Amino acid sequence: MRKLFNCGFFVIVLVILILATSSVFATDDTTKYRFAVVPPAVHPFYGNFPQALKDVAKDLNIPEPDLQFPQHFNQIEQNEILDGFVARGYKGIALQPSEPMAANEQISKMVNQGVNVVLFGAATPQPTDAIFFIGDDYYDLSYKAAKYLAEALGGKGNIVHLTGMIADANTRPRMKAIEDVMNEYPDIKLIQTIADIDVVEAAQNTISALLAAKRTEIDGIICTAYVPSVTVATQFRQLNERRIKAVLIDTDKAVMDAIRDGYVLMTLAKNSASWPYLAVYSLKLFTDGYTWKEDAPFVIKGGTVFVDSSNIDNLEQEFYKNTKQLQENWVKNYFNSPNK
Repeated sequence: MRKLFNCGFFVIVLVILILATSSVFATDDTTKYRFAVVPPAVHPFYGNFPQALKDVAKDLNIPEPDLQFPQHFNQIEQNEILDGFVARGYKGIALQPSEPMAANEQISKMVNQGVNVVLFGAATPQPTDAIFFIGDDYYDLSYKAAKYLAEALGGKGNIVHLTGMIADANTRPRMKAIEDVMNEYPDIKLIQTIADIDVVEAAQNTISALLAAKRTEIDGIICTAYVPSVTVATQFRQLNERRIKAVLIDTDKAVMDAIRDGYVLMTLAKNSASWPYLAVYSLKLFTDGYTWKEDAPFVIKGGTVFVDSSNIDNLEQEFYKNTKQLQENWVKNYFNSPNK
């Protein structure tokens, strides 16, 4: 009887030790891949980020990264969020700086505390301690969009450029691109550039007033920010405006429906869901011992699609394909394996 008791006691102890050890390992696995994604401010542009983070967590079998937004484009406010993640032991953070010119000090502070930092959406000035930036060349995209509009107008007419916040580092390159294209088309006149309207009320009031005053003078509108694009698409529908050629940005439902129904000519669709997906994928690689190649570029371009009536119904398939194509060669192109 005593032997049976001792044997049973030994088995119970062994099971407890196994369960305890498994629990420790599970906790380690969970905390090992604690990553955070921090956009620059609350904005509808980032509406696809939650699903992208669910997708990457499922595909990589890691905890879903935390997603937290500052309320405003304010670096001090964003720094408070970032400091909170560092204090809680997060070792990988992907962020779009709220104020790119002011963010490098915060990035250096986090890196010095052992945090891997990657950027998306808007890069800080170099040199920087961030490892890389994934996003778009906003000058190049705006230049191509303006060329598209210029050709659609037959090289002549009056256009208006509607864009975002001057504080956004991407706004001035967009403005410069539009101006450069206008210099190539002497018969196209940029009659007005309106900035700081990437918030709903300002965009609605400003664009409504613009169309009321100058609708008959305008032949084309180019938008290089999200909210003005949605507002133009909505107001063109309300006014049944089909003469003015509109080239917009992003894939809000109002914009896409306006293309289908003939109110809008084209939109630039950034595959922005690839940004958090590939950023988190990279943070996991860094955690697993991979390193960034010395000859790898700092700026990695995300995918962008020009969307018009010819390809609008296949957009999600194109985005998915684009992200997977980027991921397929991601390690080979940019990383050294842990054994090197």
